[in-house]
Amino acid sequence: MNFKLCPKCRAVIDNADKVALLEHYAFKDVLHFTQYDGWIDYPPGDCVMTPDEEGDVVMSTSAWELRSGVPVRVHILDGTETKDAIRILQKMILWMADCSPDQSCKEMRPSEYAGVGLDDGLPF
Repeated sequence: MNFKLCPKCRAVIDNADKVALLEHYAFKDVLHFTQYDGWIDYPPGDCVMTPDEEGDVVMSTSAWELRSGVPVRVHILDGTETKDAIRILQKMILWMADCSPDQSCKEMRPSEYAGVGLDDGLPF
């Protein structure tokens, strides 16, 4: 998945190195947020994260980063197939719907959201 970037962001990325990126983000506040991660084709046999029948794993954790106050942000790595990103996002949405208002979620069971697809009734 590739997207157009604003000229300022493009200039930072075109000249990206760790120092330049740190300087670019240094003015932002340290914010706490809940981070949701999704793996596609996660290898079986992990004692912590067990993939579902489709080989996916979804988890969440607390995190702190230098960032703007955008309330929701989704990161999708270049090269990720759209169908895979949509499948993982749909599993995250269904899991989040089961969360409490303070964002504390029950543990995701590996098979609980397997089989989520484009015909699951979600409006996208």
